[in-house]
Amino acid sequence: MSMSIVDHVREKSQSKGSARTLLLDLAIYANDCCGVAWPADATLYHDVNVSRQRIHEVKNTLEGMGELVILERPGETNLYFVAWDGKPLGGTAAEQPGEHDRRCPLRDPGVWDRCARRWPDRFPPRDAVRGGSEISDPPRRSRRQSFPGRGQATLTGGVRQL
Repeated sequence: MSMSIVDHVREKSQSKGSARTLLLDLAIYANDCCGVAWPADATLYHDVNVSRQRIHEVKNTLEGMGELVILERPGETNLYFVAWDGKPLGGTAAEQPGEHDRRCPLRDPGVWDRCARRWPDRFPPRDAVRGGSEISDPPRRSRRQSFPGRGQATLTGGVRQL
């Protein structure tokens, strides 16, 4: 949750009713590194307590007001940025790429590049930022070989034993 984005919505948003509820909901879902949220539509209309059609109307209204920016991803959930005058708010990934959240969709270079083309002042090209959004994952721990413990079943010669 990005408290700075939640505070922005509470203090500066001109939205009312369901639109304000949706914007606050997206601010709560927004991550700290980029200020991006990616909940499914079903999550949104459940949280805001409106129909599927109404959630799309509200998103379009907020986008028209310049308080929400939507980056569509066919086959995946859309990316949502709470915005001010049509420009995304929040996040530290552009300034501190090492602080990128592990699950953030902007770790994908293709998604970062789409954002950089749309908002070059907010998302600089990856090569212009100390390593850009391509952050290596920490090394995975080796999986420990598991042995059946007390109460676990094993198969020995096709016979199940406890």
